[in-house]
Amino acid sequence: MGATGDDIPWQRRRSSESTSGDIGGADADAGDSGRHAGLRSYLGFVGTFKGSVVLVVACFVVSNVALVVLPVFIGRFVQALAGMADSTDGVYRYAAILIGCNILHDLTWRAAEILYLRLLNDRGYEYENILFRRVINERYPYFVGKFTGKISSYIGLLGREFWEILETTCFTYVEQEIRVPSIIIIMFSVNLYSGRTFLLAVLLMMAIGRHTVRLSSRAEKRLADEVSELDGYVIDVITNFVSVKSFRQEGTEHEQVIRRRRTVIEAARRS
Repeated sequence: MGATGDDIPWQRRRSSESTSGDIGGADADAGDSGRHAGLRSYLGFVGTFKGSVVLVVACFVVSNVALVVLPVFIGRFVQALAGMADSTDGVYRYAAILIGCNILHDLTWRAAEILYLRLLNDRGYEYENILFRRVINERYPYFVGKFTGKISSYIGLLGREFWEILETTCFTYVEQEIRVPSIIIIMFSVNLYSGRTFLLAVLLMMAIGRHTVRLSSRAEKRLADEVSELDGYVIDVITNFVSVKSFRQEGTEHEQVIRRRRTVIEAARRS
């Protein structure tokens, strides 16, 4: 066996695997990469508790629907008030519906918040555990030539990103998915011209937004890479503090951190 370890059988078998530094999904192969690898990883992990996600999202949907239909019943209530001289039944009926919708919205929103905290809030930390297990179980060649501190930083970064995506989906995206179509329907109910104008504006916003989001995504990806590079460098320097102190490299390492920080700031300005 040579000094370089070229004759180690398992190293020859794994030499072409796990060399890109990508961290795969919960059930994906460690060397899996490609377009939207991170998103596929997130969705694969969400599939392991999709029942909880469906339950929480359903509560948010019911809560937002109860709020969206209010303008319709408010209009009916105003009409009933205008004809109150003939009968008061419609006034009481629509008043009860409005009160019921508000109560339903408040109860389901609070229930959704509680369910989110109980069922989904801890999932981001579990995702970090899975990432750590996948990385630490890799064989030795995976870590050769890699910035180990950067890998550590990516594990925490991906966990935080997963938590933010999950939270934004429940508290923001679900609401928008309900509200935007309802506004389009209301605009068409006013008149056809208003509906077409609003729908065209929404489609134009989506077309322009897709282009700008693509550019923003590239800038955010570069920023995330630079931040992880800096975090990993700091982690490695502090971990190897004995060598730093022994060779009196404190000033040099500080200058390196400042230089890398400038790169991060430059990337942040473009993100």
